[in-house]
Amino acid sequence: MICARVAQRSFPLLQIRTASTRAPLRLRDKLSKVDWERVRSSGAVTPRTLFLQQHRGTSLSMKEVHTMYRELGAAEKKALIDQAKKNLAKRTEIKQSMKKPASKYAVFVKENFTAAYE
Repeated sequence: MICARVAQRSFPLLQIRTASTRAPLRLRDKLSKVDWERVRSSGAVTPRTLFLQQHRGTSLSMKEVHTMYRELGAAEKKALIDQAKKNLAKRTEIKQSMKKPASKYAVFVKENFTAAYE
């Protein structure tokens, strides 16, 4: 049995599964590029990322933008939180629309064996 590093150097096209590569797939990795863009079109879903997007392209450094976010008042943060909640609802709606309908077998099992779903 050869070491994963040696195998990776010897066979670069071979994907070696190590502990770091066994991490669960992110949503971005599971979706095609078109679907991922649909999901992203909903906007930022956390207040901090929403604030960062608003200040993107300015001459401020990331550190300064983060300190500005920390120093925001409650009313300003509430506006960001409300917008982020709206964006999250949009994103959830987009994800739900992308789901495949249940197969005939799944519908049959759910109707006839409801105890398994309770």
